[in-house]
Amino acid sequence: MYYLTNFHVDYPDAQIKTAKCGDTIRLSCVIENENNSSSTVPIMWFRLYENAYPQPLILGNRQLIDDQRFMPRLHNNDHRLEISDVSKDDEGYYLCKSGNEIQISYNLTILSNTCIDISPDRICVTIDEPIHLLCRIHSIKNSNEVNLHVEWTRNNYLLDNLTEYISNYLSI
Repeated sequence: MYYLTNFHVDYPDAQIKTAKCGDTIRLSCVIENENNSSSTVPIMWFRLYENAYPQPLILGNRQLIDDQRFMPRLHNNDHRLEISDVSKDDEGYYLCKSGNEIQISYNLTILSNTCIDISPDRICVTIDEPIHLLCRIHSIKNSNEVNLHVEWTRNNYLLDNLTEYISNYLSI
């Protein structure tokens, strides 16, 4: 593997894939086997980062990262990478490789101007135990905006004393 600095030059044939925040996307990698024999070379999916080594995501039918949103799916000879609940952080280039050969590459773009992620998205707590929720706001449209108005609600009711103006797109 090697460092990549200009994905558009290195992968000019990357297929454009667009999605909105929260969508589930499927990236397809069809492998044609010669003589209908099973291939012994596992398929690998990679995520490319600027000035870094590609991150392996999937090897065959095994997940290589600790993010349950990235799942391998196999349908006949189509080795799909399924990404659920996509966010702005998932934008970028993805590669499917078989052995040393790149089968297909994708350029994933998230169309929404703003994505809001609250983590954790599920939590089990003990009564009277404090919890910490993090709200991350990724915005293209308001990238020059310093302060945002954030309201925390529970079951559509505004939580008192938790409405705030924040900067750096982070509210806890």
